[in-house]
Amino acid sequence: MNATSLPIEHADLLGRPVLRCQQREGLLEGALEQFGDEGAVQVRAHYQGGQLHGPMTVHDADGTIAQTCTYAGGLPHGVMKIYVEGRCVLQQQYVRGQLQGPSVSFDPAGLPGSRQNYLAGKLDGPCELFHEGRRIRLSHYRAGLLEGACTDFALDGSVMQTCHYHANLLHGPVRRYGPGGQLVQEIHYRLGVPVVTPAQQAVAPMPQTPQPGAWPFLERLLQWVRGS
Repeated sequence: MNATSLPIEHADLLGRPVLRCQQREGLLEGALEQFGDEGAVQVRAHYQGGQLHGPMTVHDADGTIAQTCTYAGGLPHGVMKIYVEGRCVLQQQYVRGQLQGPSVSFDPAGLPGSRQNYLAGKLDGPCELFHEGRRIRLSHYRAGLLEGACTDFALDGSVMQTCHYHANLLHGPVRRYGPGGQLVQEIHYRLGVPVVTPAQQAVAPMPQTPQPGAWPFLERLLQWVRGS
């Protein structure tokens, strides 16, 4: 240990460690450990010049890993993983504090829940949503906004709906299909506003389709994608 580093340890009233770290010239430097009520390590991290720098691991109260990530200069930089009951539920990549590159979430069975890509902290490129491993939506983003083709799928893989977006607004035809693949409705939009003509009204009874609320994991996933 460098001669100018000062080891610091805090303990509770029972003498159990609460915090172990080092300081150099008044700034955190080197390894840091934070402990829970039962004395188990909750956080392991590294500091450089008073800023998080290097790997960090966060544990739940039962000792299982809750999060792993890497920091550089106080900002997330590298792969970040989030765990629930020991299972990885989200894996993302950061560059200097901003989401950059692929992001994948997983459902309770370990199957993919979403696959998307980020550029400079915003969704950019294809975005796929899944239910029990089956793809139910394929959309595209540009600079955080829906842009281009969007397709919704039934659980058997058949197409339920196709549409297009421009700057996060419906723009172009929205086509809905029945279980046999027949077109049942087509409505055109112009920058989010429906442009309805008699020929664009429903041409067959709309089929009953599952609602997102019937799939709790999907509903939570959609909320997460929207940032709510």
